[in-house]
Amino acid sequence: MFKFHIRGENIAITDAIRDYAETKLSKLEKYFSEDVIVHVTAKVYPNKQAKAEVTIPSKAVTLRAEETSDNWYNSLNVVVDKLERQIRKHKTKVQKRNRVEKTHDESNDNVETIARIKDLNIETMSPQDAIDQMDCLGHDFFVFLNEDTARVSVVYRRKDGSTGLLNANYDNPFAPVGKEFW
Repeated sequence: MFKFHIRGENIAITDAIRDYAETKLSKLEKYFSEDVIVHVTAKVYPNKQAKAEVTIPSKAVTLRAEETSDNWYNSLNVVVDKLERQIRKHKTKVQKRNRVEKTHDESNDNVETIARIKDLNIETMSPQDAIDQMDCLGHDFFVFLNEDTARVSVVYRRKDGSTGLLNANYDNPFAPVGKEFW
C-alpha cells in the first residue's frame, strides 16, 4: 500500500494536485507487496516550467524519476511512465537472474563439491628435499617453493612409481612494474 508524501516548491499543493498524483501513482501499487512511502515533489520555476519528481524507496530497489515541462500534470504523466519502465526493467532483470541461478543449480547437480579445504605453508627447498618430505609424510604429492626456479612447484608420485615435477607458470599481478619510488 502506498503512503504519499507530497510537497511543493514555489507552488501550493492543492487537493486537485494531491488527488491527481495519488491517482496516477496508484497504478504502480500493483508492483509492490510491502508498504511504501512515495515522495512526490512539485516544483515551479520562475520561467513557468513545472517539474515533477517522484522517489519510491523499497527493500529491493529505489526508483526515481523526474520531468520538466510547461504543465506539471504532463510532467507527472511522463514520470509515471518512466517509473513503470524502470519497474518492468528491474522485474525482468530479477527474473533473468533467477532463471540463470536455477539453471546453474540444475547443472551443478553432477558437479563434485570440495570436501575439505586446507591451508599450506609453502617452504623453499630443492626438488630432492621435496621428494624426501613427500615420502616422509606418506603423501602422493608435495607443494613447495622451488629454490632453483623461485616458482611454486609440486612433486608427485606417478602411477608407475616414478616421481613427477610440476612447475607453476603464472603472471604475478603483484610484481612491481617499472621503478619503485619507496
